[in-house]
Amino acid sequence: MFTTMEKLSEKVTCSYGSVVQFGDYVFAVDIHWQGGFTAEIYEFVDDPNELEFGVIECRLNLYEKTESRNKQKRIFRQPSQGAAFAYKNYTI
Repeated sequence: MFTTMEKLSEKVTCSYGSVVQFGDYVFAVDIHWQGGFTAEIYEFVDDPNELEFGVIECRLNLYEKTESRNKQKRIFRQPSQGAAFAYKNYTI
């Protein structure tokens, strides 16, 4: 099942969530219902340079959710910690 940056932006909370493109990845950070924050990392299915529509409409595939890493939930105390996790682990 695919999603888009547009759909992710509608999914995250406006006060606590964030959807950011970084190279070939998109990071979505949002508040977790048990407290703290989680991060999801998506990769592009469509090449934004080859399509006529905007990058926010390109299909994305879920690459990793922080809660599923090592079969343990990873919840961050601050949203910046979730974003830092995504940048550190999924960029060169």
